[in-house]
Amino acid sequence: MHTIYNTKTLSIKRGLLLMLPRFHIDRKSPIESAAIKLVDILKKYEDFKCDYQILKRDSNIKPKPFKHVFSEFQKNFRLIEQETIINDKKVKLKYVQLLKPLDEDEDDLDTDEENDDLNEKTPTIDKANITQLDHKNKESQDGCSQESNILSQNAISEAIIGDITNHRILSYQDKAPLPAEGHVNNLKVLYSSAKHSTTKKTTRYLPKSPERILDAPDLINDYYLQLLDWNENNVLAVALNREVYLWNGNTGDITNLFELPEREYISSVAWVEQSNSLAVGLSNCEIHIWDTERSKRLRIMRGHTTRVSSLSWNSYILSSGSRSGSIFHHDVRISQHQIGCSKGHHQEVCGLKWSPDKAYLASGGNDNVVNVWSNQFSMDAELVKPIYHITDHQAAIKAIDWCPWKPNLLATGGGSSDRCIKIWNICNGKNLYSIDTKSQVSSILWSKDYKELISSHGYSNNELVVWKYPALTKVGELRGHTARILGTSMSPDGSTVVSLGADETLRFWNCFQVDTENKKKEEAKASKNKMHCFVEKFRAKKFKLLKKYLV
Repeated sequence: MHTIYNTKTLSIKRGLLLMLPRFHIDRKSPIESAAIKLVDILKKYEDFKCDYQILKRDSNIKPKPFKHVFSEFQKNFRLIEQETIINDKKVKLKYVQLLKPLDEDEDDLDTDEENDDLNEKTPTIDKANITQLDHKNKESQDGCSQESNILSQNAISEAIIGDITNHRILSYQDKAPLPAEGHVNNLKVLYSSAKHSTTKKTTRYLPKSPERILDAPDLINDYYLQLLDWNENNVLAVALNREVYLWNGNTGDITNLFELPEREYISSVAWVEQSNSLAVGLSNCEIHIWDTERSKRLRIMRGHTTRVSSLSWNSYILSSGSRSGSIFHHDVRISQHQIGCSKGHHQEVCGLKWSPDKAYLASGGNDNVVNVWSNQFSMDAELVKPIYHITDHQAAIKAIDWCPWKPNLLATGGGSSDRCIKIWNICNGKNLYSIDTKSQVSSILWSKDYKELISSHGYSNNELVVWKYPALTKVGELRGHTARILGTSMSPDGSTVVSLGADETLRFWNCFQVDTENKKKEEAKASKNKMHCFVEKFRAKKFKLLKKYLV
């Protein structure tokens, strides 16, 4: 429909015309019509600001004109993007705000609906919308000159709508009216999403308090020591100064394994894999191997010149790090146990861990260095060089752990002067992720079931933090210790983490509850694969016997 102004009769009509030389036809493009419609909608909101998705839905404008409005009318509309945290996740919110009304000298402000109101309400039409005579038509029937046409145009304008010199099409001088009682502001939304989003809400439960608390009296408050370890038989070993205590997670029994003489103390403990044998590093440079079932010491291994502060097993090979910075490798099956030596640190080795596939050994030292070694040993330390020599941390690195489902990923955490957790790709030595934890990092553990990490911290937060991998976003915090946490260990089923604090307490956190359904599926899949292998072996053996009989 077209709005037609007759300059002779001063009448206003609506209709469809192909060609009228004496009339001005007011047409609007889809983008212009969309802009005017958005103005009307935004006027209803407080601060003239509305959510992008809600505005798109309420306006019912086609996607293409709706998108181009904001590029064509940048002076009038502004797109705002804000980030907020919802359920510990960063979400981007998008808003549209009306900056100012459309200018009166632009043709894109009027719509057919506005023109319909001219005959009923106070006129709000600009001069640009008043019908103009065709000045180029020299054979016009009125025969007036160009100057007379302009004068007649002004006279017609004043006759129809009066004086519009100081009149604006849209005015925001008055505040927007208050909403009706019971009105719900659509801007108060938590987040916006597409209509066909497939994102599912997930709930992550973290305990606010520990499941169990045990006393740890006479604990040595030393950041560089490795004072607890949890084996696959659900037995936790804890070193308390000169004594080693064993806590049985199945029965809850606590036993004292042994006690050292005065002036000596225990500096590290580590269980042999799939065994009840325990390696104990001492302050007198010795390493003892104990049979915990019989409470009997099996052997003593010497070689270090300073205290043994870190231990890690690779099958029957025990790697030990000392305060001197040297790493020794011991084969516990033979009498001459020392089979290798690695020297890549100038100060105490406080972090030591073999990868799950036993291909690499990671060591962290008080010299702010992380070294990654191969599984090749030699007594000549000059022949053994680290594969990677990492110097990105700015403090001692005690927190070291390998990813259980990706053996090439290594997580390291720095002390109070660094406070960062870094994830490394050992295939190329590159740092993949890094985050500042704002606190001293004393240990890191990976959760295979949840694809998460948990880190323990000392000064100044004294807490445990669960991180989502690979974004390293914080899932939650576990608080309860009143002093710095010296170390952590994980239960054999991966559901519980125990933390040892300088407040002389052991706290058990059930933060990785096992999903029984998934576990049953995995067990059924493993059993099926095992049965398949058995059937294949049986068929091969049967085929061999049949072939032998036929021959």
